[in-house]
Amino acid sequence: MNINVLIFLCIVLIILIFVLRNFRYLCQFIKGIINEIRDIAKPANMGGYLKLIQIIFILTLLGLFVLSFIYFLWNDNPVSPVEVVFTVIVGWLGFILARFFGERAMELTSEQYSNIKKIQDRTQHMMNRIDESEQREEDYQDLTTKYEEKINHFIKYIEQLENKIKRLTRK
Repeated sequence: MNINVLIFLCIVLIILIFVLRNFRYLCQFIKGIINEIRDIAKPANMGGYLKLIQIIFILTLLGLFVLSFIYFLWNDNPVSPVEVVFTVIVGWLGFILARFFGERAMELTSEQYSNIKKIQDRTQHMMNRIDESEQREEDYQDLTTKYEEKINHFIKYIEQLENKIKRLTRK
């Protein structure tokens, strides 16, 4: 057997043993990642979709790196220094472009988020004022029913006095 095949099998076995020994923790970790992705992609989080796309892009690049690493372990292809230099240069160019566009995108999303946050704050303020006015209306209704009851009680009292006066004048 080739030494690269043995190294690859050892790595696969180590990963398999690790996964089997820590399956419960890995499930909790994956559940946490899913919850975090849901939190990132909420409509209230304006930059969330951009962050989600960036995370997917990073995970894809890491996966490609692992696959290419396994491929070069498996095959005995010589790697020329020019390919390494070009790969590093392309990587740096990609990093620079991603940083530039990421900053621009974050600026735009932060501006949009601040505008939406202002609108949400104004809406919340108006909702609070509406709730306060509804509470005042309920308080006024309670006061009017209370005074209405007192006035009705007073009217009954006056009617009773009137009846007493009528009875006294008849005699």
